[in-house]
Parts: sequence; structure tokens; C-alpha cells
Amino acid sequence: MIRTLIGGLAVALATSVVSASTVTVEFGAGSRHNPLPGAPGAIQSNRGGVFNMTGALGSFTTFCIEYNETIAEGSYHFSVDTGAIAGGLGGGNPDPIGKETAELFRRWTAGLLVPVMGQTQRDFNNALQDAFWFLEEELGDVDFTAATASLGNSNYDFMSATAQSLIDSVWGTTAAVGRVRALNLYSIATGANRQSVLYIEAIPLPGAGALAFAGLFGIAAVRRRRMV
Repeated sequence: MIRTLIGGLAVALATSVVSASTVTVEFGAGSRHNPLPGAPGAIQSNRGGVFNMTGALGSFTTFCIEYNETIAEGSYHFSVDTGAIAGGLGGGNPDPIGKETAELFRRWTAGLLVPVMGQTQRDFNNALQDAFWFLEEELGDVDFTAATASLGNSNYDFMSATAQSLIDSVWGTTAAVGRVRALNLYSIATGANRQSVLYIEAIPLPGAGALAFAGLFGIAAVRRRRMV
């Protein structure tokens, strides 16, 4: 019986549950961005740069991790998983978050990543988005310089060099994924998969049972001290 219960618990923990709560997406300082050359119209259907998220999980900024999924501003249901669900060009389904991606996102969240001198926030955000996509195997062996030049952006060389520098800064890091997760977003109306973005899971607060146990332990310690 115990083995059956443990097995059922393991399945439950491994299964993604879509929350009835919602998060709201707003576009930040970024552009309709596509680092790959060719594919007319693709620039309009892929949004790079930073997303501002609010709602059930608080407020934070993030980037998408699946290149070929699109999203509009608005509210979505969500699930928090260790990988991106149903989408993307590389890495499988689910597509687990890489440790380099997690490390780069931790640095962004900690405020350690800023534009270099002479670079706009928009171009830096797009370079950072490129770095996340590359680390998640969404871009293949893209030549950033050739790709950016094909779009005729005067800042492309600068932006591609920034993306490469960000990738190099975390490449081969021994850091673990830690609390970085994929926040998978779903249409409220249809439940269809929409996009996967990066999210740092909050450290859970002690439950009521744990707090009660800690209180009893403290009382026992006081009594023992008095008896001594």
C-alpha cells in the first residue's frame, strides 16, 4: 500500500498542472525580433526582448525560450515546469531548461546585465533574447553577424557581438538550474499552448505543520533547559 501511494505521489509531482490563476503579459523595451535571415514576415510573428509579467506570481521581467511560438499582450493561464511544453525547434518535448540559460537569467534578474556603452536598451534586450534562444538550441549554429546584417539593422554587428559575449560568459558553467523554471502559458479561452518564458520559483514558506512542529520543538527545548 505504501509503495502504491509513493508511486502515485511521484506521478503527481511529475505531471504539469495548469493553474486557474492568471498572469498578464505586457511587452517591454524590445522589438518584433527575429535573428534568423530569410523567412519574410517572420519578424512580425516573433517577438523578442523583455516581457513584463504581473498577476498571480507577482511582478517580474522575463524572456521567451521557444523561438517558434508567438504571444500577444493579455492574460493567460499557466503551469510552472522544469521544461518548455509543446513547442520550440530543439531540445524535445518537454524541453528542459539548460544550466547556462538558468545562470544567464539569474544574472539578469539580479540586475547584473546592462547595456554596454552606446547601446540602447532595446538592442541589448534583443541580444539577450538571442542568447537565450541560442542556449536553448532554438537557433542552431546561427551566425549572428550574417543574420543581423541581413535585416539591415545599423546596430546589428554591435548586437550580435553582445549576444555572443553573453553566451560566452555562461558557456560551460557548472551552475545548476536551481529554482529557474519554464512558465508555460496557455490561452484562457481554448487552453492552447502559447509561449514559454523564464521564471524563478519562489522559496516556499514553511507550512502550518512545520511551524507548529518548530513551536513544539522550541517549547521542549525551554522545558529541558529549565529542568537542567
